[in-house]
Amino acid sequence: MSLNFMIASGRLIKDPTVKYAPSGVCICTFVLHTVVGNYVDKEGKPKHEVEFVNVICYGKKGELAAEWLKKGQGVVIQGHTKTNKWQYQGLWYTRTQLVCKQMDFAARPNKKRKREEGQPEDTVEETVPEGYEHTSEMSPDEPTE
Repeated sequence: MSLNFMIASGRLIKDPTVKYAPSGVCICTFVLHTVVGNYVDKEGKPKHEVEFVNVICYGKKGELAAEWLKKGQGVVIQGHTKTNKWQYQGLWYTRTQLVCKQMDFAARPNKKRKREEGQPEDTVEETVPEGYEHTSEMSPDEPTE
């Protein structure tokens, strides 16, 4: 038995890119910056080992990602990996992507609202799409009742 399952947690390095297939299905792609290890070098300075994960979201998940995710936003993606291979001008290229099956939005600052309410700006408020609930057990694709 084999299993193709991946969880990636990180922050977007730039705003998502959105395209639509001829059938009208939304295709949203973005890259996550993830820290995979922390260590101290020979001089005693802390170092971080990082990876960049290519993510692709289809349909409703793609629309939600395009609307709610921005550069620097934290997100946790669960899904499977898919590797595409193609040839261009005689050279072969490959790209491995994480195909999103579940997406959990991380909290992001809402500075304008904090200022209006007189709260400190360094506090964080969760912002999720209307009609959706942010829990670890629920995907943003499942509307709340």
